[in-house]
Amino acid sequence: MAIDESTVGFIGLKCHNPKRLQSGAYDFLPCDSENGFLTFPIMAKQQQSLIRPDLPFTSRIVIHLAEVLQAHTSGSGYHIYTDSFYTLPQHARELHGMKIYITGIVMASKKDFPSDLKKKLREYELCAYQCDMKMMCLSFHDKRLVTILSTLFVYHS
Repeated sequence: MAIDESTVGFIGLKCHNPKRLQSGAYDFLPCDSENGFLTFPIMAKQQQSLIRPDLPFTSRIVIHLAEVLQAHTSGSGYHIYTDSFYTLPQHARELHGMKIYITGIVMASKKDFPSDLKKKLREYELCAYQCDMKMMCLSFHDKRLVTILSTLFVYHS
């Protein structure tokens, strides 16, 4: 599964998209990588009814979509791919408890992030960090610094 946002075009309806200003309704979209289908979007008007108001908004979206996915299917072991807008350590831990894996680009400047991964790296330098046997972060500097958070590739001894 991949999670991203989209603006569904309507005449006369405007919403603010942080990346660009467009007309339409703002939806959060889970997409199935096996068949390319878009499934159960969260409409902008549903945002107030999301669970866990103590978590950041993007965490609430990801956890809600994961719960809907588990409610409509049997089993676990799903793998969600996200961009930096939807990747946070808080919901990575929550999803790990639900037996759903997450992998995504993350901004190392986020709070709750290991200080080792916030340091400057030289070109082609690599830094890896494992936290609580639940998630792994990897920073690599090629042309720019890229940091990835994943709960799938955690080493179990």
